[in-house]
Order: sequence, then C-alpha cells, then structure tokens
Amino acid sequence: GDWKVDTAGNTMEGAISVHAYSHEDCNVQLQHRETFSPKEISDAASIRKMISKSEEGVQIKLDDLYATLGEKLKALRRVLPVTRTRLDWNVLSHRMVRTLEETTSQK
Repeated sequence: GDWKVDTAGNTMEGAISVHAYSHEDCNVQLQHRETFSPKEISDAASIRKMISKSEEGVQIKLDDLYATLGEKLKALRRVLPVTRTRLDWNVLSHRMVRTLEETTSQK
C-alpha cells in the first residue's frame, strides 16, 4: 500500500495495489488498484485501524473474485484448438516413436 498522512489537517489517504500472477493451469495476471479518499485521523491507533480496514476490504473483494474466477476462465478457454484436434504435449513419447522409427528403418 501507499499511504500519505497530512499531519496539518489530521487526514490520511492512500492506495493499495495488487499484482498477482498464476501459471499453474493457465497464464493469468491480475492487476487491481484501489484508492482511498482522505479520512480524518487522530492518533497512531486510528492510522493502524484505517489501514487494517482498507486491506481487509480489498482482501474480501479479491476472495470473492477468486471464488468465481475459475468458472469465468473456463468459459473463455477453448477446449480444442482451431484445428479441432488435441495436441499431444508429451515430448518424450514423440522422441521414443521417432527413435523407434529410425532404428526400424536402419535394419
């Protein structure tokens, strides 16, 4: 977070930025920025409370987003490529077949 305290006016404002990246099931990046307008503060405890409440609010929003994100991504994802055939990404099986073909053709 980025917080600014104005001691003359006893106010505090700020912003929270989140940049999350996931590549396990797919390549997804999430960028979220939320700004908070100036709020009146009185002491260090009120500053801590404001930051805590703000971060908790952002966390709740992100939790709700993540709860529905999987379904949204599945709706965007194409099950088959444009060629309508599945690709076999197992490189080792391709190498084994090529090696077997080469040794068979040499005999």
